Amino acid sequence: MNTSSEQSLLWIGLGSNIGDRAAAIKEAIVQLRALDALSVEAQSDVWETAPVGNVDQGPFLNAVVRVKSARAPWAILQDCLHIESGMGRIRTDDRRWGPREIDLDMLLHSLLVIDEPGLQLPHPRLSERAFVLAPFAQIDPAVVHPLLGRTIDTMLKQEIERHGSLEGRCVRVPC
Repeated sequence: MNTSSEQSLLWIGLGSNIGDRAAAIKEAIVQLRALDALSVEAQSDVWETAPVGNVDQGPFLNAVVRVKSARAPWAILQDCLHIESGMGRIRTDDRRWGPREIDLDMLLHSLLVIDEPGLQLPHPRLSERAFVLAPFAQIDPAVVHPLLGRTIDTMLKQEIERHGSLEGRCVRVPC
């Protein structure tokens, strides 16, 4: 474990809608915990959510974890991609928003803003997605989006105002 005083907080969203979804989420968190370069500090409950984009697929299970690390965001992205591929995920352009065994998305990295091909932080659709905002708000509601200047809790409330109650589209499930 890196104990550098320059560690940053990072939030990672996890999702699965193929196979044993709960086991996939749990295994991805186990693999994140096994990385020497970061420490999982908090994890949300698991939430079942309707798919977004390509809606002709099964529901997702989603969760968010807060990690601490001194590693560069690009290195953490590579760790996430390695976990995904090791768990059977094959990334292709034609499967964007499609079914997946596991998905790990970097959502926010302290106050860092990156807009490069392959990595955008904060995640460009973070403020629009109840399936990310609900579990994120469960563990860190007061975190402020560095570009929008709004807390996670405020963004979730605004998403609910736009799209209605979470009931039926984003609910906690026992795992």
